[in-house]
Amino acid sequence: MSCERLNQSSDDSNEVSEFGLEAMTVDRDRYVRLILESTSTKKLVVAGPGTGKTFLFGQILRECGGGGLVLTFINNLVEDLKRQLSELADVYTLHAFSNWLLHCIPIAGLDRSFVYYPHLFTLIAEDLSILESRQVSESILKERYERLDSSDGLIEAALEIGTYYNAVTHWDCVYRVYQHLARHPKDVPRYRILIVDEFQDFNRLEVEFIRILADKNPVLIAGDDDQALYESKNASPQFIRDLAEDQQYDRFELPYCSRCTEVLVKAVHRVIQEARRRSLLENRIEKPFECYLPDKWEDSRIYPTIPDVHCSVNTRQAPYIGRFIAKQIAMIPQEDFTEARSKGEPTVLVMGPSHFVESAYRELTNQGIDVSLRRSRNPHLDIVEGYRMIAKDSTSRLGWRIVVHVKKPSSWQESIRQALIKDKDICDFLPGDFVQRHLEVARYLGQLAQGYKLSEESVRLLEEEIGMGAPEVRNKLLLAKRHESGPPEESPALPDVLCTTLVGAKGLACQHAFIVGMNNGHFPRNPSDITEREVCQLIVGLTRARKQCSLVSCGYCFGPDRLSRSIFLDWLSPFLEHIQVDKEYFRR
Repeated sequence: MSCERLNQSSDDSNEVSEFGLEAMTVDRDRYVRLILESTSTKKLVVAGPGTGKTFLFGQILRECGGGGLVLTFINNLVEDLKRQLSELADVYTLHAFSNWLLHCIPIAGLDRSFVYYPHLFTLIAEDLSILESRQVSESILKERYERLDSSDGLIEAALEIGTYYNAVTHWDCVYRVYQHLARHPKDVPRYRILIVDEFQDFNRLEVEFIRILADKNPVLIAGDDDQALYESKNASPQFIRDLAEDQQYDRFELPYCSRCTEVLVKAVHRVIQEARRRSLLENRIEKPFECYLPDKWEDSRIYPTIPDVHCSVNTRQAPYIGRFIAKQIAMIPQEDFTEARSKGEPTVLVMGPSHFVESAYRELTNQGIDVSLRRSRNPHLDIVEGYRMIAKDSTSRLGWRIVVHVKKPSSWQESIRQALIKDKDICDFLPGDFVQRHLEVARYLGQLAQGYKLSEESVRLLEEEIGMGAPEVRNKLLLAKRHESGPPEESPALPDVLCTTLVGAKGLACQHAFIVGMNNGHFPRNPSDITEREVCQLIVGLTRARKQCSLVSCGYCFGPDRLSRSIFLDWLSPFLEHIQVDKEYFRR
């Protein structure tokens, strides 16, 4: 049912509109009732973006009287789900739930004082390389866990080293709990209902973990294979496709999108159609996806097209992408900011390849706009965390391992080998003067953490060994302490304008979106060999916006060669309104 039909100019247009909108409301309620009234203990809901899954979760939890468990992979979703469902269910990312269970269930290999350390696999991969006289990379180790591939013994060897350090990180945390529950089904926690969201983003380890939980609990699993973005962690949309064929599960749909305008919903259909023409998304789950006009009629009327914005250049001297976005932000009605803040959402999302996003962020910052650039957390192993552990326990195996990784004293590999083989403390095998000097550094850090003022000599030693002053070190100590107990879930309050990658935008919604870098060679990387992941990224990007999504390309940007417009713009051409951004544009 299109806006054109509902907006006829005939005398009975209002009657047609009212009838059509009412029919759509009745139909949406019918889909929801089918799910609520089902007596199946295993339900699968396949539904596109903005179709009301969180609202459905709330209804289902109320029907069963609360006492549920809600799991997702995406940090962006956790806060929204907690805000709406926390009185009815425990809400976690799968990794945070696993970490909680590790503290509740006596699991072999760890004691209750274990540490959650994000960079543990960096150290374990290095240790395995020393012990096995072959190169073991962190990425290979992660892949073994994600694929549940124990064929070469790396998983068991890595678990032994994790036990030596009494520490876990994302992957082995989930694996240890999965392994324990598979062997001890009586320890599987019981809930009135288990709800799993964004199932298309789970890998084999996570899927098997969910299966163990679902064997002992009524379960509702939701997802959309058109939004599968995480193949980098070996997630696969095939898992939800397989579940759609599983006779144990009753399958349901939520066809009506209450987030996006009609032109954006049409654009999604067009993207899927063009992808299928190129033999992409061939095995996708067919699902209805329509604009819910009772909610989106007015927005669809105000924003009937998708702006196709072409900037002639984008350089540090002429940052046209950021200037254009800043100009558009200045024209956003105040009520859009108010609505976004009431929902806990950014008003504006700027998404795309990171180099384009960072360019836009710099210019928006220069113009004094309340903007944040979302980067990945904890990108580097930090020696401060090692010193902090040693300050608490002078023989801390993990603390000394972090320090050794950074400082690499003489014969450090042999020291690590002997400590692991003999199951003794690392500091027992290190040079005595090295140990004394770094114990001194750790002692000063401990004093700093407790608020003591350090002597000039102490500060000099910290600066020599860590490369930063006391205030910086104090901030790092606070951050390290927060992360020790488990993976961070809570996100800081979202700003009015958020810049991130297309993957980073997953789980977010906004009033106005800008997808930047719509150029061949960037998005997509290769217009002759488009990937399914890039198609899914485009679908995710288009469907973040409640009002309007602008597609921004540029001519000259990173060198002397002119960039070509993205082939995706050709796919979407029926819905685009071209805007040329050049020097003259900003003089108007």
